[in-house]
Amino acid sequence: MCIYVKFGVGWALHKKGAYAYLSNALTSNVYILDQDKVQIAAEIANVASLAKLYETYGNLWTAFQSELEEANAVFYSNDEELHNTAIDLGSKMAASSSFIVRPPKLSRITLQFNDKCSLNCRKCGEVTCFPCMSCSAANTNRVISQEQVIGFFVYLSTFGLPDLHILGGDPLMDYTLLQHVVSAYKQLAPEGNIWVYTNAVSLIEYSNEELDFIKNNVNILLILCEENLLRMDSIINVMHKSQIRFEVQSRDLMQEFDESVLCNNTIDFIQKNKLPIVSHLNMKRNVTLYSNTNAGIRNQCYDGRIFISLDGSVGVCKQYLLPLSIINNKSWADIIHQLAKMWKKTFTSPVCENCGLSALCISCQRLHELYLKQSTEFPRAICFTQQSGKNKHRKEEEIHA
Repeated sequence: MCIYVKFGVGWALHKKGAYAYLSNALTSNVYILDQDKVQIAAEIANVASLAKLYETYGNLWTAFQSELEEANAVFYSNDEELHNTAIDLGSKMAASSSFIVRPPKLSRITLQFNDKCSLNCRKCGEVTCFPCMSCSAANTNRVISQEQVIGFFVYLSTFGLPDLHILGGDPLMDYTLLQHVVSAYKQLAPEGNIWVYTNAVSLIEYSNEELDFIKNNVNILLILCEENLLRMDSIINVMHKSQIRFEVQSRDLMQEFDESVLCNNTIDFIQKNKLPIVSHLNMKRNVTLYSNTNAGIRNQCYDGRIFISLDGSVGVCKQYLLPLSIINNKSWADIIHQLAKMWKKTFTSPVCENCGLSALCISCQRLHELYLKQSTEFPRAICFTQQSGKNKHRKEEEIHA
């Protein structure tokens, strides 16, 4: 009896140029395939004989088979014609039918919290990182309107609240306000993750009670810059001692991969402490159901995202704001309606349009515009192709070391 291997419900193989990836329309997960596994995946997509896969690919298939089974990506059958596609087709129809009005699906809320900062970075205010992750300080002591922001969160909760990202300035410098906003969001979205973007210098002076609140309610995205590297040991000690979850991100993406002193210190620091880095290549990427089931791919930097600026203006990013504000606005529904128009926009850089992984990239339009003026190559932190090549090169060096 012949046994056949097939992809499960919702799974599909996508190939473009030299790259290929598997996507699941039901879980919104995407898995990039190594080149030596692309042909195997192509055979499975057309229904493959299990015995032939063992015979043709040997240990390579055995290893790949384990990965696919762990991801629940394949099933086995003695019926070559059996295809369980009803659910997949239904999701495609639901996602693309013009007569079905779907409520907006929010993917991220970013809140510009304050403009205070205890540091004085040389490049403060410059876009050297993703704009939605870039801190900037004017030190005017302005903070967000707590009442208006929480009221907006209550309205958005009808759509389901996503993760909340809070940046400044340095949000940790306004602890009492931060505590109120975080607590209110947690009441509306108990399972939601909250990230606070900070240089973390303020944590050194926090009380045990304040550190406990941070530990139990938020994650820290530690922004690495020249000005806080000298105090990094103290910062790390506080976070480890308090068991605060954190990741790190360079303030300057270009500098992170240049031959600069900061780059070397940063990388040494990261390797020494074995820290996860947000900008490193993730072999698993989330995309929307819409992305998997429609012919066009939405810009993931836009889709479902809301940015709330310090003065209450809203948009998909601090670089692309609408002429609307949540402050004293009588129609928050109109804000969502206008945002939904921005969410549908697509953007493909001329440098990336022929790349097979362009549909998976973050596609930050502002960074593309910025770096196109400087060079035809982007920082590895925002380029799948460069990161993949770099990782492969590192592995080869390790093998031959």
